[in-house]
Amino acid sequence: MNPKTILAAVDLSDSSAAVLAWAGLLARTFHAQLTLLYADLREVPPYFFPSQEPALEAAAGQHRAALMEKLQQAARLGLGQAMSPELVVSEGHPVETILAEAERRRPDLIVIGSHGRSGWARLRLGSVAENVPVWVAPVGPAASPEITAILCPIGLPGSAGGAPQAAAALAAHFGAQLLLLHAIEPGGERDGGRIRLCDAIPPEARRRCDVLEIVREGDAAEQILLVARERAVDLIVLGAHHRRLLEFTVLGATTERVIRHATTAVLVMPEVGRVAGAEGEPRV
Repeated sequence: MNPKTILAAVDLSDSSAAVLAWAGLLARTFHAQLTLLYADLREVPPYFFPSQEPALEAAAGQHRAALMEKLQQAARLGLGQAMSPELVVSEGHPVETILAEAERRRPDLIVIGSHGRSGWARLRLGSVAENVPVWVAPVGPAASPEITAILCPIGLPGSAGGAPQAAAALAAHFGAQLLLLHAIEPGGERDGGRIRLCDAIPPEARRRCDVLEIVREGDAAEQILLVARERAVDLIVLGAHHRRLLEFTVLGATTERVIRHATTAVLVMPEVGRVAGAEGEPRV
């Protein structure tokens, strides 16, 4: 978990402050090149005369210039004068634009906001998380975010991939406590859960951070959210469990529920074997 290129999508609403705050922290921490993306879903008149084209093109240019100025102001306010991110204004639906930019730029990390996206749009972002880690910034105050406690569920589909390793690396980097959680079904075997927790992080990684193991009984998403609240964690790290919905790759139900209801940042890591540029169909 050492991103050198970060793509952050903002919508220039109040919720963009959280995205900018987290993106700025991550870019400074890892000395990464930051790109800020704004997707402009501009409506064009369905019918117009050829004589109107110059006026429409001029209006579009003025509109784009105004958006770029707003994006520059947001960057200065949210990141400070010391950072010089690349600014991109692209026309199109936000989700489709993020997907296209991610495919074109191949960033090491994508930062988005949890606010303002429908459940469908959030699920569609599973197509991004299939190959690239996605950092979801929560709604709410975003001044000076920090990472002192990280929660990583173990035993979920996909959690045997890069999630535990990324969580351990981040905990070591930020000097944070790492909480490993295994949620078992009611009446399930607790000893098996503890074995999973013991095997999730190798000894050398454990020596670099403070690890706390937790076994809870109940629904996985509910227990993740409860522990995150009880322990005041700053980040939840999840493996990206994917499934097919028609022609789209979407996030699994537990991941989607956690993203929807979490009041803290969520990092969604690709499954093992799913890295940028890998060939073959994604595992589901």
